[in-house]
Amino acid sequence: MGKRSRLRTQNVGRRRLIVLIVLFGAVAAAWAWLESERTLLLWEQVGGAFDLAKNQSVTDQEVIRGTIYDRNYKEFAISYERVSVYANIREIEDVNQVIGPLSAILETSEGDLYDRMGKGRLRVWLAKDISQDQEDEIKKLGFQGIHLHREYIRYYPQGESAAHLIGFVERDTGLFGIEQYLNKLEARIRLNKDDTQDLPKMGDTRPGVDGRHLILTLDGKIQRILDDYLKRLSAANPGNSFGALVMEA
Repeated sequence: MGKRSRLRTQNVGRRRLIVLIVLFGAVAAAWAWLESERTLLLWEQVGGAFDLAKNQSVTDQEVIRGTIYDRNYKEFAISYERVSVYANIREIEDVNQVIGPLSAILETSEGDLYDRMGKGRLRVWLAKDISQDQEDEIKKLGFQGIHLHREYIRYYPQGESAAHLIGFVERDTGLFGIEQYLNKLEARIRLNKDDTQDLPKMGDTRPGVDGRHLILTLDGKIQRILDDYLKRLSAANPGNSFGALVMEA
């Protein structure tokens, strides 16, 4: 009887072990299936996000900083476009082919361009503030690796007159005076490329590129007379600084 009981106990133990192994295998299979489904769902979401980014290509159109006028429409602050030329050396197959035509257009020596483009740099500025004719000629060449860079420079035609009121700009951001206030009137417009063609246009102009202009009650002629007086006053009183404005209240 003792041997039979021992044998029966061993059989029961084996059955329990087999059942546990089967249950463990089923649980493991179910967990693996759930993980695969979660992974597949995650990749679908990521792929959908990339497709959405492709379909909804968004561009930033920078608003040009507006002009500041006095009451007589005399310009005190304006923005003008400056175009420069640079070379991406890695994109140029044969430097010798581009040196000659570029030196003629940019009115510089071939040796100077060779020196700039042959120093192991990846990106080299070739000329800054080129003319419209030079820009057109470079576009006609269509050389791979030769690029045009466009930016807007702030210029103050009246010099230091009313400078303490007008302020100044650094990296297209007003940091003082009216220029700082002008930041609030500017905006960067985000537009879907597919939507830009639906915007109203005036002739051949592009939407969203003109800044907001300001007309001050300041009179430039009177201000210059006042500025000259303040210079004489400062010279007669060293160590002191003076500032004044004449405008309509």
